[in-house]
Amino acid sequence: AEDSAGSGATAAQQAVASVGSKRGLFSWYLIKEQCIRSVVNILFMTRKDGEVVRACLKVLLRFAQHNPGRQNFVLDSIQLSNLVELIKLHGSNVRVVIGAVGIIAHVLACTQSAEFENLLIQLDSFQLKPMLAKACAELSQEAAFPRLESQLHLLLRLFLRPQQREALVPVDQRNQREIDGICSALALAASCVTAASNSGSSSHSSTADKRQSSSTPSSGSSSAADAGFAPADPATFMSEFAAETPPGLLALRQLDYLVRVRNQELREIFQQQQLHHSSGPAAELPMASAAVALTKILLRVLCGFNGSQADADSSQQQLMSLAAVPPPLAEFPPLLLTLPNVFSDCFVACMRTFQRTWTESRANREDLGTVTAVVEEQLRMALKQRPDTADKLRRELDRVTYEDVKARWQSSLSSGDNGALVYLTAQLQSPVSDLIARQRLAYMRRGSEFNRLVRPSSKKFYSQRIHLSLSANSKYLMFRLPDSDLQSQQPQHQYSSTVHKVPIQHLARVDIGRDTVGVTDSRQLKLLSDYAIQLLYRGEPNDFGDQTAEAAAQQQQQQQQQQQQQQIENQLETEISCLLHTDDAEVFHHWSDGLNRLNGGPMRSPLYRQQLDGFVRLELEAR
Repeated sequence: AEDSAGSGATAAQQAVASVGSKRGLFSWYLIKEQCIRSVVNILFMTRKDGEVVRACLKVLLRFAQHNPGRQNFVLDSIQLSNLVELIKLHGSNVRVVIGAVGIIAHVLACTQSAEFENLLIQLDSFQLKPMLAKACAELSQEAAFPRLESQLHLLLRLFLRPQQREALVPVDQRNQREIDGICSALALAASCVTAASNSGSSSHSSTADKRQSSSTPSSGSSSAADAGFAPADPATFMSEFAAETPPGLLALRQLDYLVRVRNQELREIFQQQQLHHSSGPAAELPMASAAVALTKILLRVLCGFNGSQADADSSQQQLMSLAAVPPPLAEFPPLLLTLPNVFSDCFVACMRTFQRTWTESRANREDLGTVTAVVEEQLRMALKQRPDTADKLRRELDRVTYEDVKARWQSSLSSGDNGALVYLTAQLQSPVSDLIARQRLAYMRRGSEFNRLVRPSSKKFYSQRIHLSLSANSKYLMFRLPDSDLQSQQPQHQYSSTVHKVPIQHLARVDIGRDTVGVTDSRQLKLLSDYAIQLLYRGEPNDFGDQTAEAAAQQQQQQQQQQQQQQIENQLETEISCLLHTDDAEVFHHWSDGLNRLNGGPMRSPLYRQQLDGFVRLELEAR
């Protein structure tokens, strides 16, 4: 069949049809996976021919039907994105659409792996065209409605956007008929999903049968009991939902319960979506992603597990200890002991809250994680009131709004009561301080203008304009004096190309503001004391007591070669070596912090404290 694809579409169609004519389970079981790969290759080579594509998809779908253990192999061979591209390419061919999405639906319904969750969310993220809605409408008019194609109806009707769902019903009857059509399609397909997922695990079905036979459902829950929902004790409940069922498959079961048992709540959710969409341009709640996220929330809050296989393996000893020595009932939420369908009822109540929070926050798909965190906090706050019925849980959830949760988070950030936040704040101080220090040194390397205050023997200060910068290796302060020739020609300050370097290691102390020596004693400079910086240097470089005789001799030789440079340094290395002043507060704060950091001291400017608190708060809010 693969060789004949190059000679023409007709030959390929006949070859694939010969494979698709196999009858019986045994014949399909004997087909090798290499043959399926060849069919996939033919599908890619003749993807523009609708009839060949239809024949190939028919073979792949029947192979997935008759090989329960190899459904994932089919989807891995063709990839979900390629199936969606085929739907877009052959949207007018209803049978191609049925075959493509039928494969997706069958694999999703039969898989028991954690990949179900990823496939569900990935399918929800594709932007399918209204041709899918048209295919569903044509399909629903047929007398024979196969089971797998009902799952196609489920997936398409659930994940279509509001403007795409409008094509299914007339405009004048849109609201009620749309909701009824969606609910009936979901109810029709949910039975296939539940049956396929329950048949995949014999242990799970036996557990469900035991629970169903031993349960006495309350009024209005007969259909829930038929679907396998029944009351359970806390230990069995945690073992059932946390250890055996993947979160994605469990999420689809809760959607099944929402459709078949709690139909009125589903109507309210869809009506709220339509009202929110009609009020202005806003994103619709992604049902699949929200269901999976909400299922994980309930697993964490009610069961204490994350719902993954690793958590299931690590929780076996805890479940055995629960069976041996049951904990006090006061440690469990009362809902676990009073509601017959606790997980599903909590799912329905929280789905209403999820939609309300999504509407209040005007969220889009990128905000799904934030809305999920808010809903989890709302559920925890509601459970603190220990409701024992579903109505009380809904009332408690309705009391906690999005603004309440946001205000609570803001207060927890501002207060020091939270030990985890206090610890995280302490951990963030050092890296944020290092970041600010690097910003200070980069600012100093660009250079700034200062007024150097000089007091000769007459003891009267006069001002000299200088340009001060930090070297690229942060080891020298570089002074540049004004050029007298250029200054006479230009009104602004022009500096000479001669650079005078002073080593940072000779810096003894940095005095800031009113701590500067000589400024506070002079009435002339009291107004300048706020933005004054005084650099105090040690004595001559060869007068250090920790230098050896060899080092001192080497410095004497260097002194003879750099006599002119040393004379300039000697002028600065007096008791009041360099007194600087600026009128710019930003320059003063950056240089005072940078000089203190280079000298081994702390940064103490008000700008530093403001930036440190601001950066730490931003990081806390982001985390």
